[in-house]
Amino acid sequence: MEYGPPSGKEEKKILILSPYYPLPENVGGRMRTMNFARFFKKYGEVDLLYLRSDSKESNNSNIFRKEYCINPWRESKKGRNGKRKGVHILFKERIKMILDGTPPILTQWHSDSLEEFVNLVEKGKYDLILCRYIQDTYPLFKLRKEYRKKIIIDFDDIYSDIYFDEQIINAQNLYSKFKKLIINKFIMYYQRRCLDFGAGLFCSKADLDLITNRETRGSAYIIPNTYPSGISNFAGGNSGGYNNKNLFFFVGTLNYEPNASGLKWFITTIFPHLRELNNHSKLIVVGRWPSEELKRLCEENPDIELYADAPDVIPFYEKCGIFIVPVLTGGGTRIKILEAAMARRLVFSTPFGAYGLDVDDGKELMLFTDKDSFIKKYNSLDSADKYGDMVNKLRILVENKYSPDGFSKSMEVVCNDVFQQVAV
Repeated sequence: MEYGPPSGKEEKKILILSPYYPLPENVGGRMRTMNFARFFKKYGEVDLLYLRSDSKESNNSNIFRKEYCINPWRESKKGRNGKRKGVHILFKERIKMILDGTPPILTQWHSDSLEEFVNLVEKGKYDLILCRYIQDTYPLFKLRKEYRKKIIIDFDDIYSDIYFDEQIINAQNLYSKFKKLIINKFIMYYQRRCLDFGAGLFCSKADLDLITNRETRGSAYIIPNTYPSGISNFAGGNSGGYNNKNLFFFVGTLNYEPNASGLKWFITTIFPHLRELNNHSKLIVVGRWPSEELKRLCEENPDIELYADAPDVIPFYEKCGIFIVPVLTGGGTRIKILEAAMARRLVFSTPFGAYGLDVDDGKELMLFTDKDSFIKKYNSLDSADKYGDMVNKLRILVENKYSPDGFSKSMEVVCNDVFQQVAV
């Protein structure tokens, strides 16, 4: 697809605000960010503002006109006694954010960083600003009001009731439970405030329904995740997948808590029983930034292979037969399931792992909630025809609903609406 300004319209200046540098595109969040960046090139020049300097890796990209990095929290200066004032400043800034109606679990911003952000945006005279995550929205409220209609919030990984319910269950005492309950109410109110900007984007209808109401739905849009374009031509056959159904595959960023905790749960509660069913069963784990605890857990089991820095996932799909998504919390939709669909591999997922996807248990994939349900579904997989039928149905669904072309068409509607609002 060729990009350029829409016919008869002047080029726009667009800024993407992201917590991380989005290249290389080897994790789901980066893929979605780059999908936005490539789409916006159709309208003009795209700049990038990212908040973690340690997230940038060497890349030769011509997508962004300019790249900026602002660290939200500056290192505090030393006082006369030689001690740093960080604790006092942090407390002061946190109280200021709370008084502004911002939950304390969002990204904390130092006043100097806020000033730098506002100067960069207002001097840049951007026609459109996309903020990739709710957690980084606080500085947007510091911009002049005329910028409000120009801002698009991507409600990716929303703070859901399910997320807080799990946090409350795991709380150690009554005070912690009460605190998390109050924060939940606070963050839900804050997320709805973010619908006052130009547009809010949601990965699924379930997320949209959770945050919006009749009055706010007009500024909310569903922009599903898409499968990675590089995997669409994967040549893996259905029979090869069924013949390797004793080889299980997990892929995901391992410093992301929902991925790490879900994988640990699978390894400790389900995988040992799969080994009892078939002593040739193996689990392949591909994921960046695993914790030392997770590394030890994999190393202690000779039937688990961990690859922390794999440059390409396709060879692992070629080996495996079952793709697992043992996610117990989080938000958005799982790019990994879309990827597995295009790789023609059968997916076993928790209901939460398949959250936001229009799939039926036993038709496009297998859903499980515990060891017994996983084993039952696995034992029912008794023929290559059944395997191939489910794989084909999931791939067709993904091609129809979660394609890059579908993403672009949906974003065209968003941009046209936002630019019309700004022109009024």
